[in-house]
Amino acid sequence: MSESVSPRAGEASEHQAYVTLQDANNWFLARAVDAWHSASEEARRGVLLRASEWVDGYFRFRGKPARAHQPRAWPRVGVMLKNGDLSGPLAAPSAVSEATLELALALLDGDGSAEQLLGARGPVRSERIGTISVSYETPAAGQGPRLLQLLSPYLDTETSNRIVRS
Repeated sequence: MSESVSPRAGEASEHQAYVTLQDANNWFLARAVDAWHSASEEARRGVLLRASEWVDGYFRFRGKPARAHQPRAWPRVGVMLKNGDLSGPLAAPSAVSEATLELALALLDGDGSAEQLLGARGPVRSERIGTISVSYETPAAGQGPRLLQLLSPYLDTETSNRIVRS
């Protein structure tokens, strides 16, 4: 008989998302998002886990993980917020949960929708079938990707890779 080890309070295990299925169901129900409830329970669990993995992999957060070898980026310690406040050990803030929820919904629609939400590509401006060609819209000045705006207080912009056009 194997013994299961549960994560510490406020932490996710390797196979846990930042948001429980029940909390996600309640969040989407309160916002009348039918697409969420139309998906199977297995699909919803899967996209919550994938969204958590994408949040961890795509964004570089301030501070450092609270424990070595923890499976998720949160909880963190030493998070200096943009307003200069230094937080104590932080479980995932509500912005991380909301980003996970929005990304999970986009993943139900496919990776392309999720990439658009992350700002990895804009909406399709034009397509061509013969010899396949696609071009994407660029966001208007001051309008960054939704998740970037949501998570910006917690992002480490000093060590993030930056792409500069020359």
